[in-house]
Amino acid sequence: MRRVIVTILSIWIATIAASAFAKPPTAASGTVTGRVMDSVGEPLSSATIVLYSTADSDVARGAVTDEKGVFVFSDVAAAEYRIKVSFLGFKAFDSQPFVVEAGQSYTMPPISLEADPVALDNVQIEGEREIVEVLPDKTVLNVQGSIAATGSTALELLRKAPGVVVDNNDNIILSGKNGVKIYIDGKPSPLSTEDLAAQLRTMQSSEIDAIEIVTNPGAKYEAEGNAGIINIRLRRDKSLGFNSTIDLSYGYGKRSKYGANSTFNYRNRRYNVFGSYGYRGGEDESYINLYRIQNDFSFDERAVTENTGPSNRLRIGSDIYLGSKAVLGFLVNGYVNDRNWSNRSLTPITNLETNEIESLLDAQSINDGVRRNASFNVNLRIDNGSGTTSNADVDFGIYENGNESYQPNFYREPSSDSPIEDNIFRSQSPTDISIYAGKFDHERAMAGGKLGIGTKLSQVTTDNVYRFYDIEGIEEILDVDRSNDFRFTETIAAGYASFTGSSGSVEYSLGLRAEYTSSEGDLTAFKPANDNTVTRSYLDLFPSGGITIKPAPKHQLRVNYSRRIDRPSYQSLNPFEFKLSELSFSRGNPFLQPQYTNNVSLTHTYNYVLNTTLSYSHTDDFFARISDSTDVSRTFIESVNMDYQRVISGSISYPVSPLPWWRTYTSASGFNTRNRADLGEGRLIDVQATVVSLYHQSTFKLPSDWSFELSGWYSSPSIWGAVYKTDANYAIDVGVSREFFGGRSKVKVAVTDVFETAPWRGVQRLSGFFIDASGGWESRQLRVNISYLFGNTQVKKVRQRKTSTEDEAGRVD
Repeated sequence: MRRVIVTILSIWIATIAASAFAKPPTAASGTVTGRVMDSVGEPLSSATIVLYSTADSDVARGAVTDEKGVFVFSDVAAAEYRIKVSFLGFKAFDSQPFVVEAGQSYTMPPISLEADPVALDNVQIEGEREIVEVLPDKTVLNVQGSIAATGSTALELLRKAPGVVVDNNDNIILSGKNGVKIYIDGKPSPLSTEDLAAQLRTMQSSEIDAIEIVTNPGAKYEAEGNAGIINIRLRRDKSLGFNSTIDLSYGYGKRSKYGANSTFNYRNRRYNVFGSYGYRGGEDESYINLYRIQNDFSFDERAVTENTGPSNRLRIGSDIYLGSKAVLGFLVNGYVNDRNWSNRSLTPITNLETNEIESLLDAQSINDGVRRNASFNVNLRIDNGSGTTSNADVDFGIYENGNESYQPNFYREPSSDSPIEDNIFRSQSPTDISIYAGKFDHERAMAGGKLGIGTKLSQVTTDNVYRFYDIEGIEEILDVDRSNDFRFTETIAAGYASFTGSSGSVEYSLGLRAEYTSSEGDLTAFKPANDNTVTRSYLDLFPSGGITIKPAPKHQLRVNYSRRIDRPSYQSLNPFEFKLSELSFSRGNPFLQPQYTNNVSLTHTYNYVLNTTLSYSHTDDFFARISDSTDVSRTFIESVNMDYQRVISGSISYPVSPLPWWRTYTSASGFNTRNRADLGEGRLIDVQATVVSLYHQSTFKLPSDWSFELSGWYSSPSIWGAVYKTDANYAIDVGVSREFFGGRSKVKVAVTDVFETAPWRGVQRLSGFFIDASGGWESRQLRVNISYLFGNTQVKKVRQRKTSTEDEAGRVD
């Protein structure tokens, strides 16, 4: 560990030294930067900045502040200027004249705006965010601006996000790659694919403000996630004083589901308190059909799954202002889901040589489970108002997942209802995960640009217990061959350095992140001979960088590169055999290796709205879940390392308003992917596919505060996992909304998947093993949402911050 720390510090020192001695750019123009905040020192995001030439009072440039209240004017001709700053609810600010010299950077003194409640009382807010915003570093789907999002869950919303595909196993795919890290309110989820999907299904659209898609994260972000990051940003009320929102929702497909969500926020000059509570109840139904050929027999399974059980989500936090330059924050998140679900299937088993059904398998799976998550964060942020900031986080998170399953299986002859054989078993599979983490980030102006450095240390411990019982009559017998314990501990120490700067019309960024990983997995079986321990330790470097060129006022070119890693989820390393049904089981692979990806992308932006992107990625040791056969009739699912995955992708997006009452957003993306692996014994995988996905959304403003929305998505034939070839599918949604009480209340009604075309189908062929799978859920639903806003409507954001457990949260099973 000492050698690792020395290595990381050496990287920092070398980068800092190189930046410190770099010469500032010289050009016939200069740069103007500044920062806008309110009277208590909080940054004002989206304030309007206008740069005027004092010689003729003409407008030279315009800009808006970022989330830190910072604005930058690059490539400003040498001359004398002044600026004007305006923000709703505050008095406008006019600066004194100042001179921009050629090749120099002029930094404005910190600008503090004074609140103007009189002006606010006479203003009716009519502005609306675009449904989709395409920003230089990310794409944002604004959920609260969408009618069709009414009553949707977070998982359903991801299906609508530009460039995002959610496959039949709830894997989230971005730009043709499935190594996506899901962040919730800036905090990475530590959950496995299955558990994360279950949690996202209980998160309602009324809780979500926006979904941010970052395809090429820089060195400041954890290196985890070869496809990038999707951040689900939760709602926080945006006001001075006090306000609160209440949302009620109801949906019906084949079963009823309902929910309620409330948020509150109170802020004065000394502190800010905010929170939210969300509840979801009702029932959900889904189905899956599996037609399988194995050893001259076919198995034609038809299964229906029903889910019940309420979920509760609580979030509460506080920011304490320590003078004008420091903020101390506390944040607590809690989640409880009493998940009960049952599965009923009927499987005819046919001898293909005689083409006769030999038996029917009537199987059930009755499950009683609970998920409890809690996380705690303490944050300190110091900002001197001149571009130097320091941010420290300390975090602790606990994740508990308990499940008990009862699975009776009865074999009978086709012509009889009496069983000829039964196989009944019960299992217990609790999982406990604890995460400790701390991180520190620092940014400052240096050599005409901005230097960022930081460090992070995290430790994750997961305890998995699996008990399997055979039931014979009234007696339960522990199966020692399938019952065991698995404990996994992982420690990651990381450090990074990044630098951003500009020279004329060229902006650039460079970054390097180092991560040292040490892990140990201990399998304790009831039979000592099967005990197993797997230990690993490795150091990786992850460079990143980008160049942005503005060859003309309305054109921008951006080139980005990054190297990233995907570590196996904690459960995928667990060698348990988890029985899914009488004929199938899943198991982990303790020797699964991380996968490494190199990404390169080229983006062109025209007129700040039309974006075209081309990208290339190559992933070594790509891991995927493979379905395979064992003995005569059983199958299993296991994650394995493939040789590589290669993806070439392109996308184009265009938000436009053809008419004042008509707003649209259209995106099209396509990728060609190739998966290759030699699994031995003649099982060679070499699969290629070219996939196209489309998304469109139109919103029409109608008289009397009515709105109408039409949206839809389409996905062409694709590849799921490594070898499944899937059919095309699509969905069309419609919705209407109306505002009441001066915009404080809104009623939304929507119908999703009007033609019920979202269900999926895929086929796998692998060395004499064939599966034809299809399935769906209640994709066609009628949904109603009613919301009301209490209190102050002044726009002032609650402080947004990320925590230090963000990355670990995406890997918990």
